[in-house]
Amino acid sequence: MLEIEYWWLAALPAFFALGWAAARIDIRQVIREARNLPKAYFRALNLLVDDDAERATDVLVELARAERGNTELQMALAGLFRRKGETDRAIRIHQSLLAEGGLDGETKQKVTLELALDFLAAGLLDRAEGELRRLLGTPHEARALPPLLNLYAAEREWHKAIETARRLEEITGHPRPQEIAQYWCEVAQYAFNHSDDAGAGAAVAAALAANYKCTRANVIGGQLALRQGDAAGALACWQRVELQNADDLPLVAGLIADTALAQGEAARAANLLRGYWQQTPTVDVLDAALRVVLAVEGEPAARALLAEAVAQRPSILAVSRQLEHGGPPEVSTLRQLLGQHTRRLAQYRCTACGFRARAHYWHCPACSAWETYPARRVEELNIYD
Repeated sequence: MLEIEYWWLAALPAFFALGWAAARIDIRQVIREARNLPKAYFRALNLLVDDDAERATDVLVELARAERGNTELQMALAGLFRRKGETDRAIRIHQSLLAEGGLDGETKQKVTLELALDFLAAGLLDRAEGELRRLLGTPHEARALPPLLNLYAAEREWHKAIETARRLEEITGHPRPQEIAQYWCEVAQYAFNHSDDAGAGAAVAAALAANYKCTRANVIGGQLALRQGDAAGALACWQRVELQNADDLPLVAGLIADTALAQGEAARAANLLRGYWQQTPTVDVLDAALRVVLAVEGEPAARALLAEAVAQRPSILAVSRQLEHGGPPEVSTLRQLLGQHTRRLAQYRCTACGFRARAHYWHCPACSAWETYPARRVEELNIYD
């Protein structure tokens, strides 16, 4: 049984008293500091709460003139300028802070990061890159790398983007396989477009090494193999997409159909594409299967395929294909599809934000804009404009 020392019970009130006294001291310190703050701080804060950045900026400008040595105030003011789109004023403030000297290392790095964001907002990508690279190897590197990565992607500097993404993985511990694989695919596509087959092949391999489920890499790899005269290799690349992500089969179904027809492999491709249709019933897969079945088995088999497709996955596109091949669609199916599409098309659409509604509004419920709903339905706008 646990034995309780009696002196513990005597000490408990003392501990509570010390905690209460410490809390009172902290509260008094906060109150004292708040009383010493200029009233302009509270005016600016209230304006920001009211989302009145324009007037808040004016108040902070006046305050900044009176307290030029207040670095935090200067940075807050520069942030407001950048938010308002006045990037030139934000840049001047941050540059003047750095030029003054006397900043400790931590503050200097913060200002450098803010200056880099100013340059990004102003579209001065080269200068932004220079400022962000100054922060590599510092405690602010983790904050500098994401905008640097976005910058390299915008400039299509894919090798630098790959290097930056890998460094970001190391620092944060969060893998980025999809992102890195897509960067390698961009490298592969560029090399492919410029007839650099060796470079394209190496980049495809690197993309798959980064993310073995990268279907885009196999799409490019198949195109590369086909250009090199290896049709079997191309078909093998595209068929791997089924194992990577069956939802991406529509991207390769047409390529498989065209290559199989050109290489005399249509009979095998017909069975393959029929299976793809069962697995991923989309109109692109259906079109690819239809071309091959029509070439190998003739019009009756194509009509049977379309009838099966409309019965299993009815859609306006499938019915239109059925009509093109002389097949009579089921009236009940056609009526159901037309009803579904009519409900979607018989809507009004806001010209400001694109929000759709069945009723006409003078005041958009999504973006609160006035008189942005044309009196015509979506279908009429799409067809006649």
